[in-house]
Amino acid sequence: MKKITNLSLFSTVLLLALYAQSADAWVQKISLERVFVGENIRVHEVAVRCRIQKKQRVMRKQVSSNGPWCSTDIPSLCSNSKISAARQLCKLNASEFDAIVSGKAEAPSLVAKKNDSKVEAASEPKADSRKDLLAEQMLIEEQRIEIAQKRIELTRREVGLKKKLSEMAVASTPGA
Repeated sequence: MKKITNLSLFSTVLLLALYAQSADAWVQKISLERVFVGENIRVHEVAVRCRIQKKQRVMRKQVSSNGPWCSTDIPSLCSNSKISAARQLCKLNASEFDAIVSGKAEAPSLVAKKNDSKVEAASEPKADSRKDLLAEQMLIEEQRIEIAQKRIELTRREVGLKKKLSEMAVASTPGA
């Protein structure tokens, strides 16, 4: 009986530890950056997928003016770091997010202002900064692998198309 109690206590503590993890644990994936270029403007856009919500949330960075990463739905939710902005975005559950987007609620106080990078940098401990760098390194590695897989798929498709083209050339040759 005591072993069962210890096991249930251990599983409860484990579940609480999982729920108490930092917000970056709730960022499931950040897509590859899409680039939009206009007259005197260059914008990078990513889609953030949070673990709990199915709907992706979009963030943009105006590269031409060296702006921060900001949510397209909640423009006041910004950060100079893509990972930090994604964390802030995923801290909001679906109902909070929808309420803020519809204007029924205000963005939480943890949201940094667009041009307040000094305050944001001072409020982040060095451990969080190191954690951000490691998370960003993992994200970059995942994206590098995804790009390599896409390159392999495109090469395979190119070889298939060249094969079809050569077959068509042989078939259309007179006397063949």
